[in-house]
Amino acid sequence: MGQLPLRDIWPHINRIDWRATGFDIKKAYVCALFSELTYYRIPDFELSNADRINVVPCLAYQSTVRERQTIDFEQILESADFGQFFVVVRRYAIVVGVRTPNMIMVAVRGTKYLYDWLINLRSTRYLHEGAGGASCFHKGFFRAISACLEPVSLELRKYIQSNPEPLPLYVTGHSLGGAMAAIMHAIWGMTVSAEFVQEGIVHNRLRTYASYTFGMPRYGDMRAVTNYRQPYHLYNEFDVVPTVPPKWLGFENCSNEFMLDGSSLENIPRRESVNFAFWVSRLLSGKGVQQHSMELYRERIAMNIS
Repeated sequence: MGQLPLRDIWPHINRIDWRATGFDIKKAYVCALFSELTYYRIPDFELSNADRINVVPCLAYQSTVRERQTIDFEQILESADFGQFFVVVRRYAIVVGVRTPNMIMVAVRGTKYLYDWLINLRSTRYLHEGAGGASCFHKGFFRAISACLEPVSLELRKYIQSNPEPLPLYVTGHSLGGAMAAIMHAIWGMTVSAEFVQEGIVHNRLRTYASYTFGMPRYGDMRAVTNYRQPYHLYNEFDVVPTVPPKWLGFENCSNEFMLDGSSLENIPRRESVNFAFWVSRLLSGKGVQQHSMELYRERIAMNIS
């Protein structure tokens, strides 16, 4: 797997019409780069404890933690000429926001503690009442991203207020970060008044333009993926993570899904589940990460750019 080609991101950002609607493989590639970038922000609580590093699906992350290296994340962003950016770190999630002249990108990843949540089979659902009716989201993913909404909102509003014309806001993520990005996209896409209350916290209303996710697990029930906006979800053919949690627990696939098989991209309407215990055993052994790694997703998407 190659190193993160962050220096090559600007030509793609500048050539894309970020206000255009519909799926765009070039947008998917830029979003994949930003999703991969989040794994380079490694807080002390992950670096000091190397337990279960194999379950965090990024090879660069695993190598860094295993060798106890330190990364100057802010220097990475500055060297890529990202003049405005922010980072929000919480126990279960890390969010990186970057403002460019053409759009604002918010990328999310789960920490090792959120992977513990999934491995321990905590796949209970959280009932959410919204304008589209009652829907159920994965409780762990929902609570993890909810803890980030307020600080992320405050940072984003600085970008929005400093711009005479609002820039399109995109949200992206890989693996558990993809599930959280999808929930953020759903919440910020609701038809609500200027403010809304979520679990006792008043959030300023923001609206994401679109979301691209990669290898994400199922994040909600049928109502959650039909009542609210969905992400464009790309997944590898033999990646088992998008097949969990199982449907018999009440979770459902989103409909905007595209399968990568290494040489092509295909819109696939339906996916089936795999045995949950089988998936967990593969993840704990590290075997399940091979087809799930962020590097593989980024490289396969690059193959489909003409």
